[in-house]
Amino acid sequence: MDNVARPCETFPSAPNWFGAAVSAFCSPLELYVYASRNRIIALNSNTLRVQNSFIASQHKLHAIAIHGTICATTGQDKAVRCWNLDNCKLENGHLRHQAEVNALCWAKKGTVLISGDKHGQLSIWDRSQDVIASKVHINNTIRIIGQTVIEEEDIIAVGYANGMIIVGKLNSLQQFEILYRLEHQIDEIQSLRWQHTQPFEQNTNWPKLASGSRDGSLVIWDVPNEDVRLKVSPPKDKQMTNNQQSRVFTVVAWSTILPQRLFYSSLNGDIIYIDIDKAVPKSNKYKRFTELHSRSVFGIDIVDDGRFAISHSMDRSVVKWDTTHIKKEFAIRTMGGIPYSMDISKEDVTKMAVALSDSNIKIWNVPISKDAFSSLSNAGDLYRSENIWKGLKGKITKLKWHPQNEGSLVFGTEHGSVSLIDTYSGKTTSFKSYHKGTVYSLDWVTSSDAFTLALQGNGSSQGPWVLSCDGRSVYVHDSMKPSKPAVNIDDAFREQNSVWIQSVQEKGISRCDVAVDNDTEMLALGNTDGSIEVYSLSNLKLLYTANNQTKTINCMAWKPKKDGQHSYLATGSADTTICAHYLGKADNINNLQDIPLPATTFVQVFKGHLEGITDITWQPGENENKLASSSSDGNILIWDLDRERPLNCIPSFIRVLSLCWSPTIPSTLFSGNEDHCIHVWKTDELRVMEENEQVIKKSINSVNWNRKMIAKPSKNGTVNASEVRDVKSVPAKRTADQQQSGRVTANARKKAKGNAENGIFTRLEASIQNASRISTCYECLKIAAVCGNWESIVEDMEKKALDRLGNLDTIKTKETLDACMKQSDLDTAGDPLFSALFESKNRVRDMMDEEVDTYNKTNTGKQISGVTDVTSKASFDPRILLDVMRNTSESIDASDSRNTMVTTEDWVALALAPMFSRELWEEKVVRLAAKLDMTNNPHGAVVCYLAAFQVYPAIDVYRRAKLYKEAIALAKLRLPEGSDIISELFNEWGAYLETVSQYEFAAKCYLQSKRAGYGLNALNALARPNDAVALYWSATIAYALHDSSASERFNLWIAELERQTSESTKE
Repeated sequence: MDNVARPCETFPSAPNWFGAAVSAFCSPLELYVYASRNRIIALNSNTLRVQNSFIASQHKLHAIAIHGTICATTGQDKAVRCWNLDNCKLENGHLRHQAEVNALCWAKKGTVLISGDKHGQLSIWDRSQDVIASKVHINNTIRIIGQTVIEEEDIIAVGYANGMIIVGKLNSLQQFEILYRLEHQIDEIQSLRWQHTQPFEQNTNWPKLASGSRDGSLVIWDVPNEDVRLKVSPPKDKQMTNNQQSRVFTVVAWSTILPQRLFYSSLNGDIIYIDIDKAVPKSNKYKRFTELHSRSVFGIDIVDDGRFAISHSMDRSVVKWDTTHIKKEFAIRTMGGIPYSMDISKEDVTKMAVALSDSNIKIWNVPISKDAFSSLSNAGDLYRSENIWKGLKGKITKLKWHPQNEGSLVFGTEHGSVSLIDTYSGKTTSFKSYHKGTVYSLDWVTSSDAFTLALQGNGSSQGPWVLSCDGRSVYVHDSMKPSKPAVNIDDAFREQNSVWIQSVQEKGISRCDVAVDNDTEMLALGNTDGSIEVYSLSNLKLLYTANNQTKTINCMAWKPKKDGQHSYLATGSADTTICAHYLGKADNINNLQDIPLPATTFVQVFKGHLEGITDITWQPGENENKLASSSSDGNILIWDLDRERPLNCIPSFIRVLSLCWSPTIPSTLFSGNEDHCIHVWKTDELRVMEENEQVIKKSINSVNWNRKMIAKPSKNGTVNASEVRDVKSVPAKRTADQQQSGRVTANARKKAKGNAENGIFTRLEASIQNASRISTCYECLKIAAVCGNWESIVEDMEKKALDRLGNLDTIKTKETLDACMKQSDLDTAGDPLFSALFESKNRVRDMMDEEVDTYNKTNTGKQISGVTDVTSKASFDPRILLDVMRNTSESIDASDSRNTMVTTEDWVALALAPMFSRELWEEKVVRLAAKLDMTNNPHGAVVCYLAAFQVYPAIDVYRRAKLYKEAIALAKLRLPEGSDIISELFNEWGAYLETVSQYEFAAKCYLQSKRAGYGLNALNALARPNDAVALYWSATIAYALHDSSASERFNLWIAELERQTSESTKE
């Protein structure tokens, strides 16, 4: 498989554990190759630097085998593939196995490949003739295969999970003939190696066979006599329990310089050697070398003509050592988990902290000059790092260096805890307060008198403070008093921004990200509805808001600035967009209003990614306007603010989760990928994207992994390589068209249907969907107009606009005004049904009568889950549901006459009949309702609750299912006028509609709710599209509400009209 991009350097992931066949040496290319999850990583055997890497499977790899430059791979996906290590391309392969394959071995000078699987099937593939022969010799899992040549015959040893070893040869028909059985060991065979023989020698004597078992024993076999020549038991370690000693992994390797010397692994990562031509010492007298590894060793490979060996271990280190003196040359400590977060210290730019999914924090001494990436550099220097793991629990999901104290950083975990750690001493201090969910965002506030004053009731110090966010709320922790409980940041801002904080809480949105710029004393909060807020740290007042994005803000980043420069804030959202906000200076931001309007200017919207944004970061440098973004689509995009489109694209097959620019090497970007690797990119050497070039998603699931593969075998047991399938590219889904100059136009908004398919109000839903944008805005105005004279407000707006635009083209101006406020004849005639939920109880009852009439005319059922069967959807008469909500029995009485056959409706009618029976019946009905609710069957649950006269639980069922129309109708019919729950439902419905871009109807719901901050939420929702229609109606309704922002909103609308009119005049 061709890799689409090559990094200039890669910090490699660790080799796979518990397999002696996951690593091998490629002599022609001088590469040490190993499998890491589903990736093949090739290190230069002289420097241990990554030379090549590629994805070799969709699933985990269990074994590799190398002959020449061809690397065979296999694993969980049951396929055997051959790759050319010179160009990382797939040569061919086969799909003969029906179970996971654990072992591979080359024979016949690289023309035959032998593989063994979990079911004991041994397959022999003759690559020269494309013929495969398979047979199960022992009905047990094959663990390892070893090969040697005796008198020009290939001798194969196969080790099984039950401790048995069979030795056989390949005959002229490429079939395996068993010669010997070796049955002395009783536990799993973990490794097999034949004694090394020179390829040019005529070998007539059988070489020794060494095998390592799970019980820690090493056996050297006299194969022709089927006898044990030597057995070595593992040394005893009194400090280890029996359970620990039983988990030892024994891997063996013969020296190629001293044929009688055998290396093998033992307890605690020790490597031991014995000379079989000499007297073997007692177990406690072995020559144990403990400085190479600290945990179990899984692979030992002899390299460089036997002078050196390379081993890998559970301690995630790869070590190159001298086989003669057993002396470490150098080592690299590989990555053991997903790098969720990366940060380079400002106090020491050589230190990068990496948050890993294996409960470790890695401190990497990153290069600070381009010379460090020279091909002559030693990996021991390039990858020098240390892991901090003591006291750490759970995945480390986010970290941030202290902005002033060298060696100190804060980190958060998947369990919601936030802690400080001194990387020099390893001391960890946890904050008392913790989140309920995973910590996704962290930042520091170095000093703020306003913060100190706001938190003084909590006994806060002078700072610095740590801000943490779990996607629900932001906590403020005092780093000097970690034992003090944290403060919710909304409480700190409430005094200065009471109206705004109240409106945010009423809207029900959650805080999902936080970012601080201590230089300009500004703090940004990202929300789940795609909006952002920027506060001043000097007085804690709200300075700036924007709602250009529609889904959760996943990440935010302040642009590093020098003296005199202005501030930029970048935000990345789950809606695939990136926004760059120009904020100027904190003391210069236009803040005439107590609550600033959402920004409509000085915002750039970038579209290019195909899935949600995972991280963003600004390139450091005084004159740099470049921004890097990563996404779940696997792409890294480099943006230039002057181009407003991607400058470069770095595609891959896996998710990219974190990014970090080098502060010392220009245009060098680090990326943390889901493959457990950190890749280093030289962005100035990347190809520049063309003007209309589109980004595509190269998903690993879209790759045809079976191309160039031999098809499954026929009945005679052979297959032909001509039966191959061509690779087919899978086009990735594209996002909506890019919008000019970052403007979110009305045409780009999606017409979401919400949960209409699961609802029962088909006529009402059709009426809502068919209502025009302007007619919905007029409905909002009627609700907002306190005095009821809404016509005069529209006339006043038109008159003011004509006065302001009098110097422009009158015809063009009139056309622009009409586009904003004039209803069509169809809108004027209208369907009054779509406003029924906003009117009286009697109007709601009339609406439901119309719904019943519609079902009577069509006489059709509706696919509703949970009424006929809790596990599936089936056709059911919704009139019964409507009658239960109205507390009538018309449909129940008529159900007998509609069908002469016994149907599910008859059973439902029978169950609803005794509505005034004993308490036991009601208890069972309520239990059934709860069960239906838990199985995501809201309508069935509502029927049962209403049968037991439990109206509030029934409303809550619809509420949780986001079936707000049904919930409001039920509440209006069954609850007293003016019930608080009706107001809450309208407010929640408005917040939900805003997430699916139905802004006008969302505003109508906010206005109807009359909740705290309803006017502010409605006006901001109306203005969110930022076009002329949106700005007009937000200004008009602001006047109707007598809102203080009305004149400013009017000015924004006029500015947009002037822009449109001038542009049309130029055309």
